[in-house]
Amino acid sequence: MKTSVLRLLTVLSVLAPVACVNQEPLPEGERHHDDAEKNVSMEDIRDLPSTGGFRQLPPLVVGEPAGRVAFLLSLDDVVTDVTAQIEVRGHGAGQSGEWMPVDTVFAEENLRVAVVDLDLFADIVDVRLTEAVANTVLDMTFSAVPPNLEELENPFELEEAAEQESGLAAELADIGVISRQAWGARPSGNCYSEYPKARMAIHHTAGWRSSSGSYFALVKALESYARDGLGYCEMHYHFLVAENGQVFEARPLHYRGSHSGGYNTHNIGISLMGCFDDTSYCSGKGGRDVPTAMFQATAKLMRRLSQMYGIAINEANIKGHGQQPGQNTGCPGNHMRPRMEELRQLAKQNPVQTPPPSTQMIFDLNGYLPTGAGFKATNPARLLDTRSANSVHNGKLAHQQTINIPVLGRAGVPSSGVSAVVLNVTVTQPTANGFMAIYPSGASFPNTSSLNFSTNQTTANLVFAKPGSNGKIALRHVGGQSHAIIDVFGYFNNNADFVVLTPSRVIDTRNGAVGPINGKITGSKDIQLGGKGGVPSSGVAAVIVNLTSVDPEGPGHAVFYKAGTAKPNTSNLNYAQGQVKANTVIVPVSSAGKATLYTHAKSHYVIDIYGYVPTNGTYKPVNAARVHDSRNNNDPIETGTTRDLTVLGVFGVPASGVEAVFGNLTVTQPTNNGHLRAYASGASLPATSNLNFTGGETVPNGVVVKPGSNGKIRIHATVAQ
Repeated sequence: MKTSVLRLLTVLSVLAPVACVNQEPLPEGERHHDDAEKNVSMEDIRDLPSTGGFRQLPPLVVGEPAGRVAFLLSLDDVVTDVTAQIEVRGHGAGQSGEWMPVDTVFAEENLRVAVVDLDLFADIVDVRLTEAVANTVLDMTFSAVPPNLEELENPFELEEAAEQESGLAAELADIGVISRQAWGARPSGNCYSEYPKARMAIHHTAGWRSSSGSYFALVKALESYARDGLGYCEMHYHFLVAENGQVFEARPLHYRGSHSGGYNTHNIGISLMGCFDDTSYCSGKGGRDVPTAMFQATAKLMRRLSQMYGIAINEANIKGHGQQPGQNTGCPGNHMRPRMEELRQLAKQNPVQTPPPSTQMIFDLNGYLPTGAGFKATNPARLLDTRSANSVHNGKLAHQQTINIPVLGRAGVPSSGVSAVVLNVTVTQPTANGFMAIYPSGASFPNTSSLNFSTNQTTANLVFAKPGSNGKIALRHVGGQSHAIIDVFGYFNNNADFVVLTPSRVIDTRNGAVGPINGKITGSKDIQLGGKGGVPSSGVAAVIVNLTSVDPEGPGHAVFYKAGTAKPNTSNLNYAQGQVKANTVIVPVSSAGKATLYTHAKSHYVIDIYGYVPTNGTYKPVNAARVHDSRNNNDPIETGTTRDLTVLGVFGVPASGVEAVFGNLTVTQPTNNGHLRAYASGASLPATSNLNFTGGETVPNGVVVKPGSNGKIRIHATVAQ
């Protein structure tokens, strides 16, 4: 086996009692240093006095002079400019350095990793935060990192390491382990390799939760903290286990871990993402008990690893971090340590019992259509599925291809007297990024989009469509090749005052391509919709738009609401950094025809108008209200089950006389790929879908749903095994 000499930054963490990260001393003859790490909770920070607009933390004493400080933060809101609001100062050799702002190196959802290189080697480090950041911090960990570049031998060539990773991913795929490639890990660094594996250590990360529940984002943040912040060659642990039971491959198993100081050799590190201790540091982080899904997934992983490496499942070989020799730590917390024997016994079961796949679910109510208002909800039905030989079109759509789909006289829609239909349009198996546009058959392509998608991503969006004079709608596909699915949920007759137009683009901030805004938007911005795209300049209550976020500079959400009113505690659009995301919104407008767009992260926006509702029209918007959020009680909806939500007689919706409600349905923290179906409570399960999602993603979509006779709508979940 070839060897190569590589330069590697190595550090040894000395942690607070509940944290679980240690860098093992290097082999004999090679130096190692200590760094100091501090864990701080929201309560700790809020108890500090404020001086000059800052809250200064107690000083961090460093074992050996440090040249860098690294931060990992979890925020209860997205604060984009962290750099200017956290400052660090070092003291060393009788001198004090300048206060220096940190530099953000990772930003996703509410998670931030930041670093600062000090202007002197420091024995003591001060950290201070502006009140704006101090009031929004949930958890913060920071480390003082001493410099130490050493010549190290790494017996693994990178090509051989890649082969090892590929083989491991295949061997663990059948128990649901999410591979490094699947969650987007960076190429491995040059760590010490070692075999065989002889024991396992169970840890907890002692905090850090993603506000949206996306554990993919949290894993990436932990990777950045270890590599960009601390200078480690890789993440500390070999596996990370999420509260919902997702298991992530972290440090490749062919590399020795950095999780149990002085005891890493032949030791597989498994860490539970969360804090499971009664110390003050765990306050404010939700439940301290280990969730059942996490506990069972850990046992299942342990069983497979014991089979792969011949590790007997007993107390000698599988311990909590603090139960191993020489470990001065309470990790994995006093709620997990007493359960280690229970965990070992569960791991011996064949098969290990695991909970069914599930997802957290949110439903926001935005308005309703009264009975007799000119809208008729139909039983949800499928109009197009290009995957089926029996469809009106069979086979993937090509780049720039347009097809015409009959709508009138099908699936409960009359053959005449229809002004518009309500559709759910889905793209699946796309070979490239692109978009689809729905518009009246026979009309010119309006240069708008109804649905935006990424390569290999299944995406859906609600569409209000006006049929052409031939009773058909046109679908134009742009970008590679894709399958398309269209479901119908209802229609408007010719007497309805819910006016659906041929789509038109009114805002495109990319280089000011369309409309008055040139460049990305951040915070709140009033948008003129009245008098645009066929919408009258007055007498308009609400406008139907397709809202698209393009290339946001961080993760977050957008809210589109009536100008001059308070921003509701709901969302219309959820996005991650760099994504293109779209959703249909029926947005109320002011008497001047304006709506306010609020965006958490700086982003380009594209707005296409699809129609409007006149003042005193039949569609009745309500103050956006959150009807259901399963995260509040940690009660995800499991695959194959349904959940009924009351939508009549609440939040301004009448108790009777309602044909359909309009709302925003969102999934977050799904354990795997799947879809949701929304329909009338008490009705048969339709062969349609309203929302398609990928494991770990947060995905919203607008829905128009007929309530059942009991005043409820029903949500059915299908989550892949």
